[in-house]
Amino acid sequence: MVGRIPPTEDDVDITQESSFQITAFIKRRDCLHHCLKNVMRLISQIENKHEKWLELLDTLSDPRAAEAENKAYEDYAMQPDSFLYLCEQAKTIADQLNARISNITDVLKTLQSSVSSPTPLIAQVSSNLQAISAPSPPEPIGSHVALPQIQLRKFSGNPKEWTGFWETFNSAVGHLPKIQCLNYLLSLLEGPAATVAQGYAMSESSFDLVVTALKSNYGNPAVIIASLHTELQNLPSDNGSQLVATVQALERILRQLEQAGENLDSPLLVFIIEQKLSQRIKRRISEYKALDPEWNVEKLRAKLREFMTAELIYAQSHGRAQQVKAVSTPRQPQIKTSSLLAQQKQQKKPSKPCAFFGESHWNRDCPSYSTTEKRIQRVNKLQLCTKCLKRGHSLQDCKAMQHCYYCHNRNHNSLLCMERCKSQEKGKNGTDQPLSPEEVIAANMASGNKVLLFCKEVVVSNPQKANCRTKALMFFDSGSQKSYITTRLANRLRLNTTPQKLSISTFGDCAPQIIQSNRTVISVQLQNGTRKAVRVSTIKRITSNLEVIGDNIEAHFGDLKPSELPRKIRSPDILIGHDYFSDFIPLTGIKRLGNGYELIPTKVGYILSSKQAEKKEAAPAVVCIEKKNAR
Repeated sequence: MVGRIPPTEDDVDITQESSFQITAFIKRRDCLHHCLKNVMRLISQIENKHEKWLELLDTLSDPRAAEAENKAYEDYAMQPDSFLYLCEQAKTIADQLNARISNITDVLKTLQSSVSSPTPLIAQVSSNLQAISAPSPPEPIGSHVALPQIQLRKFSGNPKEWTGFWETFNSAVGHLPKIQCLNYLLSLLEGPAATVAQGYAMSESSFDLVVTALKSNYGNPAVIIASLHTELQNLPSDNGSQLVATVQALERILRQLEQAGENLDSPLLVFIIEQKLSQRIKRRISEYKALDPEWNVEKLRAKLREFMTAELIYAQSHGRAQQVKAVSTPRQPQIKTSSLLAQQKQQKKPSKPCAFFGESHWNRDCPSYSTTEKRIQRVNKLQLCTKCLKRGHSLQDCKAMQHCYYCHNRNHNSLLCMERCKSQEKGKNGTDQPLSPEEVIAANMASGNKVLLFCKEVVVSNPQKANCRTKALMFFDSGSQKSYITTRLANRLRLNTTPQKLSISTFGDCAPQIIQSNRTVISVQLQNGTRKAVRVSTIKRITSNLEVIGDNIEAHFGDLKPSELPRKIRSPDILIGHDYFSDFIPLTGIKRLGNGYELIPTKVGYILSSKQAEKKEAAPAVVCIEKKNAR
């Protein structure tokens, strides 16, 4: 974009007379001013076109067209030669030009004010010329540099912090006598960690004993891995505005799991990571997954890092630093919940009021003018341009470059397209009718490649009436913020319930739907014979019928073939969401089988999950395995 700064006709020779020196410096300064002017002009052109592109993204009324354009924008922003990178490079060059012009100005002032003293002038000009021509080499770090003292951090008993604490402590004081090391170590312990180190005599022999006790409690890799999995489960999902913070938190946890020796090649881990992402990022990830049958955690992480880089570049190009909030603690559950598979959506507010009604909502979401016919009548009444939906000009004078997403006609907006109207009418009379909240409360993958979902038959009972107990199919889904049971199961167990209203967001909805529900508590029998109380909300239906693979197949773990497994159709009555997911599935001790399956131990028995997808065009398969002879 910007070439090298052209040299002046003659190099500056500080041995020339002052008048010639001044003339030479003025020529160089004028040349640099000219270059700077060109650079700033190019920056201005790029930023103006960038703003027009952003305005186009805001004016797109059709959701699919807006999504496609947003995807094109984000994909281009990640390219190394995109306009965002070029603009940043141009700004850096402009800063360098300003610095050189400033140095030359200082030299000119010195020459003009010190013509009568040439000897000191030559030395001073020489110094300034070095600053103009090239930056000074970095000063080597010598013995005269005083390094800051290392402040040893304290350890309070968090297993995830033990490795870093011990490495820092050992490198700082490990060379000292053990009695001094023990004194330092005890002074840095707090809380539960200090309790573990109590009761030992202050002697050199006690140091190794204290370190062994601390490593046994906090340095066990299994304890660290379990703690990291719990943190991953409790990580809040991105609401659409915290992509950078969410990806950074995920990367931190995954790096710690790798360092602890955990194998990250697991479809369960892919599923959990995806549940922490916004709906926009999930849609983009699904496109890459469809093209890559070997999708795994590493590929998912690589894409998320690309998205994060693009987000940071986008923020910098707008002249503002992105505010990254720490993502560490979970949000408290609220009565107003998300859907079972879609987290609560926070819609981005439009930058301009609705063209039809003037309220603060998107044109496509206007409740008063929701049909094509009403919108056309409104446009004619307000005398709006049928292409950009603005006043003050006609269609013939409209300079907007957009066209209809549905019929590609350039004479009307997508919201005014009659072809779209016909398509909607066809959907109402066919199979494209929108589903009720009960019908879409969980994702039922009715077509495409299938994987084995997490499902298990359990014994549940009424906590207040022990004789009211039954078996029910439990479906595990960390993408749901809350846990649910069907109204049918609540009636069968004769549970005491409390009325409540739920706000449910499902895929494709523009706004949550309010439904009537009830709160209650069920008791789930665990594998060790104890019971777990679970707070749930009632719903008429969780999902459609699922294919459930029968029990008593543990002997065939090494030779499982989906086509040979006995199947039956079941509908789950219980859904365990994010609030209780980690209480049942600790995500440790997963056994990977040789034929692409994984055997996952849970507190209610084993669950079998498939890594690669089945190709059968049917309802999703769910495996339930009853563990026998459990102790």
